[in-house]
Amino acid sequence: MRSNPISSTPPGPLHQLLTPDIFLSSLLVSLLTYWNSPITALFVTVEAIPPIVAVGNSVLLAVHDMPLDYGLFSWYKEVNSGKQFIASCTPRPNSIALEAEFRDKVEMYRNVSLLIRNVSKDEGGRYRAKLTDLKLDNQAFARISSNTQGNHLSVVSTTPLPKTNITTNNSNPMEGEDSVALMCEPETQNTAYLWRINDQSLSEESRLKLLEDNRTLILLSVSKDSGNYQCEVSNPLGSKISDPFQLDVIDPVTPPSIQVTNTTVKDMISVFLTCLSKDTGISIHWFFKGQRVEITDRMKLSQNNSTLQIVSVRIEDSGDYQCEVSNQVSSKRSDPIQLDIIVSLSTECRIGQRSSFLGSLPWVMSSSLVLFCFISSIHL
Repeated sequence: MRSNPISSTPPGPLHQLLTPDIFLSSLLVSLLTYWNSPITALFVTVEAIPPIVAVGNSVLLAVHDMPLDYGLFSWYKEVNSGKQFIASCTPRPNSIALEAEFRDKVEMYRNVSLLIRNVSKDEGGRYRAKLTDLKLDNQAFARISSNTQGNHLSVVSTTPLPKTNITTNNSNPMEGEDSVALMCEPETQNTAYLWRINDQSLSEESRLKLLEDNRTLILLSVSKDSGNYQCEVSNPLGSKISDPFQLDVIDPVTPPSIQVTNTTVKDMISVFLTCLSKDTGISIHWFFKGQRVEITDRMKLSQNNSTLQIVSVRIEDSGDYQCEVSNQVSSKRSDPIQLDIIVSLSTECRIGQRSSFLGSLPWVMSSSLVLFCFISSIHL
């Protein structure tokens, strides 16, 4: 411990010297000094300026209405083992004593106020002032008029409120089946959390569950819960609200059906199969005999895959067709529809083993004639 010349009072208005950003909670306190001898009691006021201060900023424990004559004024911080000396001031001779570990941290002024610089979480706690009279044999400890903080000045610090955002374990839940957890990030100490949906406070429903710190919102068996969710964090310094988080609750798809003009067609013509679905925001795929259709040069799909065109169908195109619709949470196939391809036939009659057409021979009366009929299918 060393003695220093008494510091001057802090220049300029205190609200310019100390800018609050985060939370140091303190109270306006009254210090009652009392003596062994029966004299009139003196009242001294102590306050924290600012009453709320950010980690990294400064706080002044200001003492008002000090008596003109006193022997010693000391500041202590309570620790587990008792109290830790910080600084003291004696008016005669005019000097200030600082504990070595606080020399770069605090400054004590002529009016016995104490400035704590660069507040950290370690500065949170209880502070105590002691006033001694001129005879140095009568002492009075600080007493606080608040009935909520006991008899010591209580100082609490926290970190600045960070940018807030929402995360989830399922951004596209299925209607009526999935549950969703929304988390307000990051976790911050000494912070209150409030949830909103579409700029409205959440209603009290049995499906909604908040965990103990309110930082996590659980939606049980989501139903019509789509919307913009926001979480608001606050402490005595102010509040911050997250950007909207869009939650999309998706209905499972319903089975589609296939529409075709005719299930039995001749070869060499085009066939159109259309997948019908009342769902929106879906993907459509086609299946032939249980396998995904491989598009060939004889097949065409519409822009949204809802219509499959088979150009110049062949016998090998016969079989059952299905369409499948899907979204982020489910998929369903239509009942199979059987497509039957009828082969076109051509006939010609020939005489004997010769390849000439009957129409090209001269007609001979009373002659014997053998006719053969050949049938062949026509393919491209």
